[in-house]
Amino acid sequence: MVQFYTNQFVIRVLKSAQNGIAERMNRTIMDQTRALLDNAGLPDIFWNYAAMTAVYIINCSPTRALQGNMSPLEAFTGQKPNYKNLHVFGCICHSKPKVGTKLDTYSQKCIFLGYIPNGYRVLNLVNFRIQLVRDVVCEDTVLCKDLPNNEKQSALLNFKKHCASKKYHNCVWLTT
Repeated sequence: MVQFYTNQFVIRVLKSAQNGIAERMNRTIMDQTRALLDNAGLPDIFWNYAAMTAVYIINCSPTRALQGNMSPLEAFTGQKPNYKNLHVFGCICHSKPKVGTKLDTYSQKCIFLGYIPNGYRVLNLVNFRIQLVRDVVCEDTVLCKDLPNNEKQSALLNFKKHCASKKYHNCVWLTT
């Protein structure tokens, strides 16, 4: 252990090996992130959304570390988590477009990417943008990897082109 002496105080610097609880949680989050991406059949550019979804799931899950097997979310807010709004990461969903006329299509095909307060994060397969929406209808049994190869490849290729043209780091921009 490294010790620094300053006047009367001893400052100890902890190494990552000495911080086992945090390192174990980081490993758990990354294991779940890999599992979510592999199950959905999504490429690694979506790792940040999978990691945020893994953290959300961990925070909603009951744990023995808290008294009464409550979830961290319940311990923090005092309310039980609502499990009805949980969906499968990478599933196909349909969201209502923000603008349009009466005769436009009522829903647009999307890929479910995670949760936000009071809503969801989806990748719109029509305009290839990440959107924050409140109302989605998810097909939890149909994943991105179940799409026909030509539709999946064209969607991901167009998304990567949007990322390159916008010059955003790791394709993180949001539209509402």
